[in-house]
Amino acid sequence: LASGADLGVIFDTDVDRAAIMDKNGESLNRNPLIAVISSIILEEKPGTTIVTDSTTSGHLQAFIEAKGGKQHRFKRGYRNVINEALRLNANGTPSEIAIEVSGHAALKENYFLDDGAYLIAKILMTYATLRKNGQDLPDLIADL
Repeated sequence: LASGADLGVIFDTDVDRAAIMDKNGESLNRNPLIAVISSIILEEKPGTTIVTDSTTSGHLQAFIEAKGGKQHRFKRGYRNVINEALRLNANGTPSEIAIEVSGHAALKENYFLDDGAYLIAKILMTYATLRKNGQDLPDLIADL
């Protein structure tokens, strides 16, 4: 806050998990982070299935469904959610992302590699467009 930054990015030590802080110092992690990336993914791939770990909230499920997607909760563990997304895709159910509340995420377009930097880069591309239009990341999840 003291620096006046528009956005803060947080990674774990091996950069496979990520979180965001908005300009007001509010964290966008856990369910809100999943909601942000789900909103972005569902704009690109309407109707896709978002695979999450089992600890997500009912509010997140309602949010994803309101955006036209499906949430598929699965057992905890990043390999578990990634493998479930791979299984769903192999069986004909489109799934573009596997993500845990820990910020551990893997996107289909990035070969389902667990890559926090890729997740943040995808969010930053949308963030630039939002800012250009006078909006901010929290605007994406106002209905959460």
